[in-house]
Amino acid sequence: MSRAVVALDRLLALILGTALFALGLGAIAWQTDSLSWAQPRLTAAWLVTATEQRWWWPWVTGAGGVVLVVLGLWWLTAHVPRRRLGEIRLPGSGAEGILRVNTDAVALAAGESLGAADCVRSASGRAMVDRGRPTIVITATVDPLADLTLLGAAATQVQAEIAQALDGVEMATRIHLHVASS
Repeated sequence: MSRAVVALDRLLALILGTALFALGLGAIAWQTDSLSWAQPRLTAAWLVTATEQRWWWPWVTGAGGVVLVVLGLWWLTAHVPRRRLGEIRLPGSGAEGILRVNTDAVALAAGESLGAADCVRSASGRAMVDRGRPTIVITATVDPLADLTLLGAAATQVQAEIAQALDGVEMATRIHLHVASS
């Protein structure tokens, strides 16, 4: 979604949420007789008789409220951006078949590969979509006295392994290095 659509979506959600919240507060205030000044002006005799004569009225309004809450939560979770990458299609797929690769497995293997270097204490990898581009992110913790030449060679080797595993796929690689405390 574009930024304008996202901004409009959030603005409408804010307006709708505020209106529903105010309506709920008004209903609570009405029920507790906190709006005694407004009760003579606001008459809805048909509503009062309907709610008093129908035994099912509280159950239906309660169920309607639950349905609206569930729909609202579904709507909110549907708008959470998914950054996970999962499987991608490899070049060479065609009428004969589709070739796919699990990018999470590639990222985990790349993290393990970098973690096997002498100067690296631990490493992990994950595949994600970062700013619209598929990316493998490797996070490694290195020794404070690590040889940067060896570390650079290990990182270059891991990038080459990723490129070989994802032959022909446009994939960014990012390696984060954290220096361990002594």
